[in-house]
Amino acid sequence: MKLYVNSENNEFEMILNNGQENHLRVNGKTHSYDLLDLGFGRYSLILDNKSYKFLYNKNESIHHLQVDNNHFILSVEDEHKRKIKELFNNVRKGPQVQVIKAPIPGLVVKITAEEGTVVEEGIPLLILEAMKMENIIKATCACRVQEIAVKEKETVQINQPLIKLVKE
Repeated sequence: MKLYVNSENNEFEMILNNGQENHLRVNGKTHSYDLLDLGFGRYSLILDNKSYKFLYNKNESIHHLQVDNNHFILSVEDEHKRKIKELFNNVRKGPQVQVIKAPIPGLVVKITAEEGTVVEEGIPLLILEAMKMENIIKATCACRVQEIAVKEKETVQINQPLIKLVKE
């Protein structure tokens, strides 16, 4: 099993029991170890023929390790969680699409935006008339107008898509 261990600004890649019992690889270097649970969060570790005693506690996803008077806060992530995180980050980095829908039923009086143009936040996109009042529908962010789903003089219903915006 491959683990990624982060402590402050350092990351270590560990491979546990990769076909060899009581061996682990840290950043490409193989180490022999023996670990004994002494109870109450206390452990005895023999690593490359050197003996260590330490305290270990896990709180949520944070691991606390105390060796002598040194306290380390570690985050540990296996290769499956790492891949899921990378996939999620790649999805988030893609373009964000927002569909502006009609907040009330009404008549599209005027469309001030054009498909393909880049608009700033707060710029009017269209005017929707409802109950003899004009409602200005504005851009919610700096983005590109990808699609205008309505035409001037068209009657729209509540929640009907009006304009599709893309934030890149």
